[in-house]
Amino acid sequence: MKKWWIMFPICILLSGCWDERPLRTMKLIFGAGMDMQEDDRYSLTIEMPIEGAGGGSSGQGGQGGGQGGQAQTSQVMSEDGITVRDSAYKLDRKVGGVLDVSKLRVLVIGEDGAEKGLYSFLDALYRNASSPLNAKIAIVEGKAGTLFQSEISGEQLHSEYLYKLIMSAEKESMAPVTNLQFICISLLDNGSDPVLPFMKYNEKNKAVEISGGALFNGTKMTGTITPDEMSAFLLLADQMGKELSFTIPADEGRKLTILIEKSKRKMKVDTTNKDHVTADISLDLSVRVLEYPPDHLDDEKKLNELNKLVSDELEKIFTQTMDKMKMADSDTLGFGRQIMAKDPKKFEKMNWKKSYRSADVKIRVKTKIISGGVIL
Repeated sequence: MKKWWIMFPICILLSGCWDERPLRTMKLIFGAGMDMQEDDRYSLTIEMPIEGAGGGSSGQGGQGGGQGGQAQTSQVMSEDGITVRDSAYKLDRKVGGVLDVSKLRVLVIGEDGAEKGLYSFLDALYRNASSPLNAKIAIVEGKAGTLFQSEISGEQLHSEYLYKLIMSAEKESMAPVTNLQFICISLLDNGSDPVLPFMKYNEKNKAVEISGGALFNGTKMTGTITPDEMSAFLLLADQMGKELSFTIPADEGRKLTILIEKSKRKMKVDTTNKDHVTADISLDLSVRVLEYPPDHLDDEKKLNELNKLVSDELEKIFTQTMDKMKMADSDTLGFGRQIMAKDPKKFEKMNWKKSYRSADVKIRVKTKIISGGVIL
């Protein structure tokens, strides 16, 4: 009987070793790019890190190592197939190990493919239990595959660079906080549409830059917005990051740069009108002046004039952003979700995807300058 008391806890404690996956047999994928070819075939490009001596040469499309010690280089490979999984199988036959997607850091999808439908690229990942749902996702101008093959100044791993770029953009309110898990919710929600970071390769600087956002209607990309419009969207959606700044026109042809310190948003959706939906969005912003050469911020009259100027200019940017989202049929603020919650029967009867453009959205902005920096 004593033997059984010993065997029972041993069986429980050692059961975790059953499904081991030796790292030495794996080829870890850190970054992936997906594109749609003209013949509707899927192109898959992957980046795998390779531990090598500093200064050593990398694999195909990789970057060289650093000075001394061990530096990570990368191997980049591409293949196309009739599905994403078919492309992955073809790549698996070319590598000396088993491809493993569990360490994926970033996934970029080409603009042309996103316009045809995003979910077809993601379906294989969602059906794979080892897929990392916290991986970052972005849309790239042109082909995603060429991004991993392009030269990036001072960087060894494209995937690590892109991951940090997106994380920095989220912090500075140039991109929404999103990943594979968050995007799935928006893609399958009839009451809201997703927004993703939109990036492009800068040939002159040998770098990738966040150039705004990609708007979606359901699973298809339908438009883009600029970096300022992306920041405006994040304020309208009450998703401001740690930092958010605007540079706007001031008096006498000068420019004014402000930092949003605090944001308070109120949104009300009214469904009582039979013809169209109305929405009111009000924003109370506390701002700090980062740059304003004319100065005189200690003058109360001047300060009031600046507050009105900032409110008017920001209201223009917000209205312009809202108009772009409506033209793209992209309900990024989730008005449809609010209608579903308030009046589900009305939402079922109306064709919200078509009615969205006719929605009357009024935006009001009130700003208060709370600081002019270390000088007045």
